[in-house]
Amino acid sequence: MEVVFGIDLGTTNSSIGYYDVNKQSVEVIKFNNDKFTPSVVYYPAKSEQDIICGVSATMMNKRSKNIIYEAKRFIGRRVNPNEIENDKSLLNKISIEDGELFYEIEQDNQIKKVSPVEVSSQILLYLKQQAINSINNKSLSDNFKAVITVPANFSSEQRDATAAAAEIAGIEVIELVNEPTAAAIAYDKSQTLINGGKYMVIDFGGGTFDVSIVTVSDEEFIVNATDGDTHLGGKDIDIEMMNYLLENNEQLEKYVIFQDKSIRNEAACARSKKRLLHNCELAKILFSNEETNDVEVSLSDVVPEKDLEDIQQEVSMVIDSLTFIELCDPLFKRIQQTIERALNKKGIHKEEIKDVILVGGPTKLCCFKKMIKEFFGKQPLTTIDTMLAVCQGAAYKAFGTDKHYTDVVPISLGVCNLGVLFQKIIPSGTEIPVVKEKQLMTAIDGQKTLSIDIYEGEKDICPENLKLGNFEIQIDKPQPKKTPVNVRFIIDSSGLFTVEAKIEGLGIEKTLIVEDKKRKRTKEMIQSLKQQVQENEKRRKEVEHKNGLLMLLNGLKNDIEVDSQFVPDEWYNSMCHKKYSTIEEYQSVLKELSTKYKHLESVIAFMENERENWEKWMK
Repeated sequence: MEVVFGIDLGTTNSSIGYYDVNKQSVEVIKFNNDKFTPSVVYYPAKSEQDIICGVSATMMNKRSKNIIYEAKRFIGRRVNPNEIENDKSLLNKISIEDGELFYEIEQDNQIKKVSPVEVSSQILLYLKQQAINSINNKSLSDNFKAVITVPANFSSEQRDATAAAAEIAGIEVIELVNEPTAAAIAYDKSQTLINGGKYMVIDFGGGTFDVSIVTVSDEEFIVNATDGDTHLGGKDIDIEMMNYLLENNEQLEKYVIFQDKSIRNEAACARSKKRLLHNCELAKILFSNEETNDVEVSLSDVVPEKDLEDIQQEVSMVIDSLTFIELCDPLFKRIQQTIERALNKKGIHKEEIKDVILVGGPTKLCCFKKMIKEFFGKQPLTTIDTMLAVCQGAAYKAFGTDKHYTDVVPISLGVCNLGVLFQKIIPSGTEIPVVKEKQLMTAIDGQKTLSIDIYEGEKDICPENLKLGNFEIQIDKPQPKKTPVNVRFIIDSSGLFTVEAKIEGLGIEKTLIVEDKKRKRTKEMIQSLKQQVQENEKRRKEVEHKNGLLMLLNGLKNDIEVDSQFVPDEWYNSMCHKKYSTIEEYQSVLKELSTKYKHLESVIAFMENERENWEKWMK
């Protein structure tokens, strides 16, 4: 039976699972002892070396500029320099081109620019390889399918970028599913939800925050409303903690924020900032324990030991639980406002919510659970591990369910009217899949071209929203002004967006693809990066093949008393120095060995079988 995986591509951690038909349950792939892996990528100093992901990437030289964290925060987003300058979560050198962010790494003694899409593709490729190895099915390499989750409030560009990252990794995306929806599916499958009940899913992850209100019945699973913030997560708590420590020790600030060039250089400050944020994260996690009253944030690896006396500081600073709650309070207020917006979209009172489902690592914080309990007047549901609920739901969705699932459009879509006003065609909260039409008019007699700008947002003025693209309709025959042009907006079940147009009176229908410069670049980048991934995979197989051959030869050399008349040592040494050893070369030696050493035929037969396994792998 075909295996389709469910992937939770997270900001700080990612996971992958599948539905095991024999066990009748979801199996989440393990990474050593954990069922998730850090969304971290390390690019080596030399391009011919392997890219490293997950826990291993976090353990690389902390001085390296080539470790990239939390790429999901910027995937598919358009940014401006002022926004980035104030973003204290950003730990890498970056550049911005046409509103698109690129990480700058050092490779082959040059500065190389890497996009969030490319970084995400490496994480997805790592998840894919781990899954293939875990279930021991190499045939999936060229036929890997998955349902991938995204934040409910992701824009069309962010969804497109996620799909592009999957394509680069050689993953066929069956569907993009909103993260809160996936979590609700997991709870529905666990038979926790009651028929006819309304539930709120609160997904507070490392870098994003989403809420969804869902109604469950025997036949349907309906998403009533969604809201969220794609730039609010547990990392923001880490930043608040870091700021608190810096504000309470001005001397420490000089070692973390690059201000005083006489003390440290910019790179050293960046490293200290990275370490301090990491230490704040470790301290934050301790507040998930109800018995924790205060925590120590280590400074031993933030400031050089010789300088600790200069800033009159011990090797740690303390944050008590009351201070921690105060630091979280501004973020929690934003979360409450988002929850209220979601309720108000459909006129739902919080008393109508049957239960609240918590998703994401930061929801384990005691003060967060207390805030939710006080807001709704009931204890939230956490029966499924908050770190795994989204992945499990995606795996269930990938396997297929007997219920009809209906999601909603997270952000309104429309066109620019009268040059500046935003005219909504598909309002936020509209159930998907959906097709909506709007009739536009030509402005003058004999107009030859009608230009249409597509926007996404909630503001009344177009420039304040996100421009998705522009297309032009060519009018071949002269027509009077106010000639009708029907524009059709189509959103499929995965939330991907296309536009079609029909020119009335001419009998011609046209399908128009909204494709701005960024999307064209994305397509070009996909082809280039897919080729790179294929070359890296080929190189990896060659290395594994050569190592396998040398391992087998070592086994033979250990078991066979080499005749002084025979020259396998000479042959073996030459093979060791070759970049790549072929199957044919190995076969010829095996044949000669089998005729010379009859009493070791069983050993050689075993080695031949192993050789065949390597040959199958190479194919």
